[in-house]
Amino acid sequence: MADPPSLHDPRIPSPETIFHVTTQSDFPNQSAIDFTHSSPSTSPISLGVRAPSSPPLAFTEREAYLMGVYIHQVSLSPDSCDEERHFATTVPKLALEEPIVLYGIFALASRFDEIQTKTHSDVESTNTIINVLNY
Repeated sequence: MADPPSLHDPRIPSPETIFHVTTQSDFPNQSAIDFTHSSPSTSPISLGVRAPSSPPLAFTEREAYLMGVYIHQVSLSPDSCDEERHFATTVPKLALEEPIVLYGIFALASRFDEIQTKTHSDVESTNTIINVLNY
């Protein structure tokens, strides 16, 4: 039987590996994530995904944090039987192309974080995914 996954497993990329974290002048006090990709989204709900030559879509510091929670904590359970760690590697990359996956990651990570910290600060992420699913 394989060893249980570790938060420091070199096969699990950090959010900085998947997303290029920058600071943008429009948001001087917030970190932003530059995540452009080569194909536009075909989802009915668009995040304004742009081609690489366009300006990047920026995430807030909280959204970047939630992606980190997903990659380093939430994905450990489903990846415990997967040597290639698809939930930590493939799913976040898919989220760059599919807004519904991105919203799902945020909702799942915010709920996980809420349970871990015993707070109720991420109602917005949960409500966003509910609205998208009802579209």
